[in-house]
Amino acid sequence: MPPSATTTTATKKKRAKPRPRQPLPSHIACIDIPNDVPADQRVCDRCDTRMTTLGRRCVETWEVIPGKVVRHRRWDETVACPRCDRIVCAKAPPSVLDGGKLGPVLVTEALCNKVLNGMPIERQARDFQRQGVPIAASTLGRSVAAVLALLVPVARRILVRIKDSERVQLDATGLRVLDRKAALGVFRDTLWALIGDRRWVYFEALESGDADAIEALLQGADSRQLPVRRHRDAQLRREEMEAPPTGLPRPWTQAAGPSSAGRGPARDGGLAALRATLRHREAGHP
Repeated sequence: MPPSATTTTATKKKRAKPRPRQPLPSHIACIDIPNDVPADQRVCDRCDTRMTTLGRRCVETWEVIPGKVVRHRRWDETVACPRCDRIVCAKAPPSVLDGGKLGPVLVTEALCNKVLNGMPIERQARDFQRQGVPIAASTLGRSVAAVLALLVPVARRILVRIKDSERVQLDATGLRVLDRKAALGVFRDTLWALIGDRRWVYFEALESGDADAIEALLQGADSRQLPVRRHRDAQLRREEMEAPPTGLPRPWTQAAGPSSAGRGPARDGGLAALRATLRHREAGHP
């Protein structure tokens, strides 16, 4: 006997309630745009009476205001004493760049686009040129490099924090470096990533990928800090030395395996040499 309509309706799964939209961030600037009824429609077409506002419906959308490049002209004042030869000039305000035509905000924005968004400096320079701003890629690149140089002391302090950490995790991948001295114009270096106590992160590009290079970087570190990738139980197992770890990203295999042969010659050693050195030490040899 077929079930009744009431039973069928009761057995149907209830539709999940739609999830409410998250509120828009309050720190984002809000611009109110009135959308009024046109004047020719504000008179009732039935009784020829002028209509009054009943209410408004709010519709929120995301929009972007395209940035524009402006030219700042700073006029440094010079004052002189009318009674003697005393002259005083206004000092230039502090800036991250000494001289040059590019302002600190512009250079910082270019640095963030390069590091965070992966936008090449050449492409950013072309974007400025399309806006009519004559900024060469070499000029923008040198300015970004100058700002990066200011962050080197911060990076060194992070390395000190990593050396003082109780646990250090390491990972490495092959890195292609342009070099005219190489036969193919490209060397394959090793980019190391160091994580201290899952808080401090430091990157270092080394010409050598063997154990001596990373040990030289970690001079002064505690002896418990083992320069290899650790498991959750912090135990270094033999099978990790015999084969590349299974949970690692693809560049680990490419840096140590034969698939990296076409990426340029290695300067000295590699990840395979690092694993061989650690196996040698695990066997009890000095």
